[in-house]
Amino acid sequence: MGHRPGTGADLSGRHFDVACVGCGPAGNLSAWLLARAGHSVLLLDRAALPRQKTCGGGLSARALALLPFPVDAVVHRHMQGARLSLAGRLLADIDSAAIGAMIERAEFDRFMSLQAQAAGAELWPQTALEDFSQDAERVQLRTSRGNCSARLLIGADGAHSPIRRRLFARWKPRWAFGIEARFSWPAAGPAQALPLDRALFDFAALRQGYGWIFPKRDHFNVGVYRLHKTAATSGLRAQLARFAGLHGGLSACQPDAAVGHPIPLSTGRQPVALGRVVLVGDAAGLGEAFLGEGIAFALDSATRAAAWASHALLRNAAPSASAYRRALAPLISELHYSLRIAQLLYRLPQPILQGTAAHPAVQRLVIDLLRGQRSYRSTFWALLWRVPSIMLGRRAPAQAH
Repeated sequence: MGHRPGTGADLSGRHFDVACVGCGPAGNLSAWLLARAGHSVLLLDRAALPRQKTCGGGLSARALALLPFPVDAVVHRHMQGARLSLAGRLLADIDSAAIGAMIERAEFDRFMSLQAQAAGAELWPQTALEDFSQDAERVQLRTSRGNCSARLLIGADGAHSPIRRRLFARWKPRWAFGIEARFSWPAAGPAQALPLDRALFDFAALRQGYGWIFPKRDHFNVGVYRLHKTAATSGLRAQLARFAGLHGGLSACQPDAAVGHPIPLSTGRQPVALGRVVLVGDAAGLGEAFLGEGIAFALDSATRAAAWASHALLRNAAPSASAYRRALAPLISELHYSLRIAQLLYRLPQPILQGTAAHPAVQRLVIDLLRGQRSYRSTFWALLWRVPSIMLGRRAPAQAH
């Protein structure tokens, strides 16, 4: 995939309103929104497209609602409910209105990059941002395809963001960790034990986390997530294998090698902007702590970053980093409560966690959260209100919403 026709052999001497670095969900959506608003946009990524990205590939209903264009062309399956289990024992098979969809990140990201390009953004894959500097008027970019400039820079360059490290060398994210494998179906197709319109969540797959099974077009994505990152992944690989063994529907499937990925969690105080440069998605440390979801919050931050950038450009005014921090404040608050939910549930002793997960009211809270019908804040307080009753063996009375 090359750059737009007629833009020259490289970027030397070019000037843009905005440069978006990173062709993940956050960078692509930022570029699409700004290009649609009439701004000149550079969208670049160091990798060739499509490129593989370690990701479970679940698009929550919350994420789908943030997309301004249909993505059915790259959806593998729509999820019409969820299965909740404990160490392979089915607790509930919840039939629900759509809770989300399943995608493969390489396909999804490429599709979104093409949407941004069609909206008018200049797409430059295999183009690394090697360095940058900023002054009162613009950001100077040194790329592997020549030096150019932009009035604003949006850093969407992932969990280990070089842009973040360049701006905020002292800030260290709080890390969670996920590890996953692709379980390819046998020629006869998948076992009936695993329905293809349900996402499975197992909240006793491991301590301090959960396991998932996501059905795709021709395979299952199977993984485990832990709230705390450790130096070695060997323990998680063993737990992934153990988790997969608990679900007989995977026995005939052929697993690929497991791959791991860190998830930078919001600390509530992370720096997200300096001068003419702002961060979005994983680069801004906007990982969700309860389920490890990143796409919805990447898209949300991209929407806010694009509005911030467009406002500054249209007013021809110096951008306000503090205004961007204020714009992200509601999002960071939600992520704070996702961490509190994770700490509440994943630190419970196993018998209490099992009783909590088996409670119908708690199951409904999880489903409503997945569907985007509840905020993380309200979910946290609802859980906190119910857990003591569950611990005492009593069912909490119905709570008014």
